[in-house]
Amino acid sequence: MCAQSITQQSIKKFNTNSILRVLESNDSISRTEIAKHTNLNKATVSTIVKELIAKGLVNDLGYGKSSGGKKPRLIELYSTAKYIIVIIIEANIIEASILNLKLEILDTEKQNTKCTNKESILKIITRLIAKLKINYSLKDTDLLQIGLTIPGIVNKNGYIVDAPNLNWKDYNLIEELTKLQPEYTYRIINEANAGAIGINHQYPDVKNLIYLSVSQGVGTGIIINGELYKGEYGYSGEFGHTIIKENGKKCRCGQNGCFEQYVSEQAVYEILEEKGIHLKEKTFNALNYLDSDITSEIYIKLSKFLNLGVLNIARIFDPELIILGNHIANLKDNLDINNKVINSNVKFNEESQASRKTGIASIIRDKYLYE
Repeated sequence: MCAQSITQQSIKKFNTNSILRVLESNDSISRTEIAKHTNLNKATVSTIVKELIAKGLVNDLGYGKSSGGKKPRLIELYSTAKYIIVIIIEANIIEASILNLKLEILDTEKQNTKCTNKESILKIITRLIAKLKINYSLKDTDLLQIGLTIPGIVNKNGYIVDAPNLNWKDYNLIEELTKLQPEYTYRIINEANAGAIGINHQYPDVKNLIYLSVSQGVGTGIIINGELYKGEYGYSGEFGHTIIKENGKKCRCGQNGCFEQYVSEQAVYEILEEKGIHLKEKTFNALNYLDSDITSEIYIKLSKFLNLGVLNIARIFDPELIILGNHIANLKDNLDINNKVINSNVKFNEESQASRKTGIASIIRDKYLYE
């Protein structure tokens, strides 16, 4: 009897999730159309939809326009039943956004930072959360969770093992935030992993893709068979610290010749310093203000090493799609990057911030809706 009960519950949960996924991808839809999409009978759809309306997850929109027959009664996912706040932490900026259950970005607040002092960062985070709540007149109970992304290694328990660009090592950010604001719960993941998940939402039919995030450092998000691959201990994706040049430049990780030392903003900054050029900001955007005879040499070098990295990724993973994103996308018109490597298509993603936000927000949203 127990086994039968568990089986019936599992079937109902599966059917409910199928209906929610259809609602998620449609602005409005009738119960009849849901039945067609899910191959469920109309009675099952009606019963589950009634329960979802009672839970406050679905809106009944009334009758829609007729296409010749009976007017369809339309429903929609109640996208503002709950909200998610996402915090993107970088070395020089912190950006906070609020998203609804359809992963639409509704509002954003940001603040430039001049240091990576932990206490200062915590204050900025709490201040941005407060501003978003005021902007949208949110109560604490309106929030599902607060998600954070960082450029560094985060283990499976959300513990920051190492974030070199933030000068953070062995740091429990969630614990510190919980001390300051215990009314919320938090989730933290690596920024490239968040980006990969977000990009997978853009390309839902692509089951295998690699996201190469290039800014001050290099991160890698890996999607295999439609799922984020983290490795046994959560440390996968450190492609920036694979060695591409024997006895090459010294890297912060202690090795010589790491990929990151030849394609990152830090690498470009060091090349310019060797030429006696000192920039106020270590960003790719600064190249726009330099003479073309200087930048053309840098673009050639960046293209060379990025193509080499992409080739290595294609040989190791054989993905359908390789995406180059984060700050490197600002240079896409200046770089000569192969758009096809072996069997892999190569593209730039110019909406990296949005991808990271939807990526971590989808993890939080899916746990709420589907688990």
